[in-house]
Amino acid sequence: MTELVCVDASFAVKWVLPEEHSPEARTMLDDALRRKTRLVAPPHFAVEVTSAIYKKLRDRLITLDEAKECLRQFGFIAIETVWPASLAERSLEIAAELGWPYPYDAFYLALAEALGCQLWTADERLHRDARDLFSVFLLSQ
Repeated sequence: MTELVCVDASFAVKWVLPEEHSPEARTMLDDALRRKTRLVAPPHFAVEVTSAIYKKLRDRLITLDEAKECLRQFGFIAIETVWPASLAERSLEIAAELGWPYPYDAFYLALAEALGCQLWTADERLHRDARDLFSVFLLSQ
């Protein structure tokens, strides 16, 4: 049986950008790939990762060439985007239940729930709000 993990953008961006907890995130990725863990994310995942890289560019923390290299590196990581039929509807329910202003993060929770797997995140607010209801691993622990 193949292990399955849902990964959010706050976690995955640490694979390609030097940030706090990046070494731990890369170690977890290496371990997951070695174990042939299936990594999944909702369809907006790549947009969120690109936005995080762009924010570093906009804040002049990296150059355009460095940002492009980060995206190239990200493109080599095998992450399957998955869209179960009920994903959008369940994401709205979760966002409403948790009182979030937008459902973006709820898509990760809804996907992990639908697939019966853990969500890996580096987003402390997501973890704090969802940890009692969902299986969420916070990178900074």
